[in-house]
Amino acid sequence: MRLNAAIRLGIDAWSQPERSLRILVVFAHPLETSFVSGLNAAIRLGIDAWSQPERSLRILVVFAHPLETSFVSGLHARAVEILRAGGHIVDDLDLYAEKFDPIMSREGLLRYVDTNANTRDVDAYVERLRAAQALVLVFPVWFDGLPAIMQGYFQRVFLPGVAIRIDEAGLFHPNLHHIKRMAAVCAYGEGRKDVAAKGDPPLRFVRDNIRALIDPKGRFEYLALYDMNFTAPARRAAFMKRVTRAFESW
Repeated sequence: MRLNAAIRLGIDAWSQPERSLRILVVFAHPLETSFVSGLNAAIRLGIDAWSQPERSLRILVVFAHPLETSFVSGLHARAVEILRAGGHIVDDLDLYAEKFDPIMSREGLLRYVDTNANTRDVDAYVERLRAAQALVLVFPVWFDGLPAIMQGYFQRVFLPGVAIRIDEAGLFHPNLHHIKRMAAVCAYGEGRKDVAAKGDPPLRFVRDNIRALIDPKGRFEYLALYDMNFTAPARRAAFMKRVTRAFESW
């Protein structure tokens, strides 16, 4: 059993219906990507879970947009707001705000399949992924794909031993079956017809590379606004309502 899992199990064991505790968590580490920072995040998620109804989910929201005034940033804020209002435990991972490093280093690639060492530089992000029961992605579509920082997140965090399992024959298998639900919220500059003519690369990537890793019975939603560059305010407002309704049903 990994140390963070043991801590979260210990926290869950404390919880008793007849008592309530006020808990002060004192944490000290300057590097948010450290293993100790990952333990701190796991502890806080475990503590939050005490006060949540049984139907609540631990949801990892991964967001990528550098401009806080963008429409996509507004979608991200609404998704987090609605999920928290629904009693869920939301770990809001803003890749730009956290200055996530998307670059796969030479050393990282050399130890990519070494499950004893490949998480060394991203332990905190790995622990947050392992703690999640649901996954939400929020991003703009740029150059027919996801932002580079989000692509780098998948390449550096969704590692062998974490998101995939390598069998004795060297074949890769999905390894995120603890994630029971997933959604992607995104906005395209191009119209749906033009995107469809290309086979909708962002949809195919998210569906075939990320959704394929979670519980096979898990529900997946792809909420996309096409032709955003020429969309009237009313259509954007309607899409915002669609996103709101979608997460209210969680």
